[in-house]
Amino acid sequence: MIRITLRGGVGLLLVSLLGGCFLVTALRPGARAPFHPADPVLRAAPLYFYPARDTTRPPRAVVFFLGNDIGFWAAHQRLAELLSEDGYAVVGFDVKKLLDGLPNGPTRESLYLARVDTLITRARGALRASDRPLVIAGHSIGGEIALWTAAHLRAPQFEPGLVGVVAMSPGQRGHLRTTASDLRGEEPHERGSFAVDSQVGLLAPRVRVALVRGELDKFRYADSGLVAAGARLFPVPKQHHSLKGITSAGPVVRAALQYATGDTAVALR
Repeated sequence: MIRITLRGGVGLLLVSLLGGCFLVTALRPGARAPFHPADPVLRAAPLYFYPARDTTRPPRAVVFFLGNDIGFWAAHQRLAELLSEDGYAVVGFDVKKLLDGLPNGPTRESLYLARVDTLITRARGALRASDRPLVIAGHSIGGEIALWTAAHLRAPQFEPGLVGVVAMSPGQRGHLRTTASDLRGEEPHERGSFAVDSQVGLLAPRVRVALVRGELDKFRYADSGLVAAGARLFPVPKQHHSLKGITSAGPVVRAALQYATGDTAVALR
């Protein structure tokens, strides 16, 4: 949810119109050429691949990175590039496109889980990193759904590699859909929505949860519940909900990933 940086109906309309042709489907201007997997299932999916830049060694971890309710936008792409340079293999996921294509009804959740299970498993294989630690990350609504996904996806080939979740700018409640109310910054309460902090308690004890939050994000009221549930807070100074200031947000996300993967280089605070 780009809940803070978009102001006014004109801005919302402009982003909605541009989302499919610039912010979402196109790489940002100046972005490096993406990796194209041979797997036709992956090529047809709304995924962006950023293999670890250093190909002489295995990636530190695979980061399956869920975008927000606009898509996998320019700030996400810049962050993915930064993380790939730091040794992570990143798979950007335009989760909005998947959610918009799912039918409403009792099968919606199971269809989402089956699809994401397939994408994660195949993506790790395409990156030759099936044996590397897995972190599910996401921004805004993507952060909320990342926690829900990690808590509910139980496929045997998936769960053994899951070590952590990095939730950036989540709200207090989430749902497996994107709506106009998300853009307005409203917390969902309809049937099927969920409390985000309750997902932390459903995770296996070994799974670490890192919470990345801009100190100026109005949704920081959600942090007390998440921290009480077991998440560790990584604040980003002088940043709002979008976290698009990569100069300040990037190092904090790096530290959050180190924590999520159990890297002992991160000192306990």
